Amino acid sequence: MTVRDADVIPPRGDNALSRPQSPVLLPTAVVTGGVASAMLAGLDGSPGWRVAQVLAAVAVTAVAIWLIRRTGPVTQGTTALLLGTAGTVTGAGIASAHLAKAGLDAAAVLAAIVLVTGLFLLGWGAAALVRAIPGWWRLLAVPTALALLEFVLLPLTVAVNAASRPPPARWEPPPRPATGSPTRMWRSAPLMACGCRPG
Repeated sequence: MTVRDADVIPPRGDNALSRPQSPVLLPTAVVTGGVASAMLAGLDGSPGWRVAQVLAAVAVTAVAIWLIRRTGPVTQGTTALLLGTAGTVTGAGIASAHLAKAGLDAAAVLAAIVLVTGLFLLGWGAAALVRAIPGWWRLLAVPTALALLEFVLLPLTVAVNAASRPPPARWEPPPRPATGSPTRMWRSAPLMACGCRPG
């Protein structure tokens, strides 16, 4: 092997594979879901609670982006699966609650965005983890997915739906009807005109 051939051959050391490249859609979905979650968190509660929720959503999104860009497929899949579970539960619960009670308001639109990105991250993370499992152990993915749906996604979605229902509209009593029936008022009209009392 000549010196020229050695320069052409790319290195095969561990440094070349130390930083795996994440797909472009994965960080985009994380950022989109994080922004929508932060905006959704800032719609309800006291001012201090809103600020705390927005900062928490931004911090979680930043940590997730760092993990996706700096770690391997297993950590990327786990991060996407956790974010997807949280986004699916939050988006489905809040969107269904607001659509049923208040219609298509700002919270319902933001929750729908969180739901879509959550479903994408959930599917991507599950697929990445399944690819990382060797051999026949991949068959455990089916009962694991069913258990996740039955014991995590559905109960938490129902709980978020119950906790996120908007307050009912302010009830106003109907106008008070006139005293007496129309027939009685018509009969008493001549007596009231002459100053007599009805018997």
